[in-house]
Amino acid sequence: VVGDSEAFLSRVLLEAAAVERIPCDEFPNGMFMAPQKFDARSGTPQRPPLISRFLSWGQQNEAWISETGAGQPVFRVGNPVVWHFKTTTDQAPPSRGTALVLPIGVERGDMLGCHGQAMTYLVNTVGLLCNLGYENVHVKVHHGPFNPDYIRRALAHYKLPCEVYQAGPLKPHAQAAELVIGPVNSGAI
Repeated sequence: VVGDSEAFLSRVLLEAAAVERIPCDEFPNGMFMAPQKFDARSGTPQRPPLISRFLSWGQQNEAWISETGAGQPVFRVGNPVVWHFKTTTDQAPPSRGTALVLPIGVERGDMLGCHGQAMTYLVNTVGLLCNLGYENVHVKVHHGPFNPDYIRRALAHYKLPCEVYQAGPLKPHAQAAELVIGPVNSGAI
């Protein structure tokens, strides 16, 4: 079972399993939108897909994988990471101390995706939190190609006081926040 067939380490494992004819399942690491075909899921005219089954979180994942035309059997397993949220209440945060924002990223396969819109979303989100009176707004940038210095400069341009982090684990940042706003297209949600 891999968490994202497009990730480098997962791809290495999938390729090794294919050589040994070991079937592989994919559990998505987010709720994706662009119906882009990737060879690990859809195969190519030269070789079959590396994924044998797709393990979905629910209806959205199933609609997305169907739109890609991948063709694997789909099994709904839910998302064990978010199961515990079903017992939480819809109460407002007890204070307006710290808010954490996890910026949305444009999906690799989304040819129509616009990185400028992702930055506009981030600036508007941080601005809203500051206007709501949050004393500390933190931004935890996803690992990978994102440039935290660019994000710092963009937020400073709009005079939005916040800390921007990229290195290190997400959990301590989330535990320190009264409110977390995260992207649906990443397992960080």
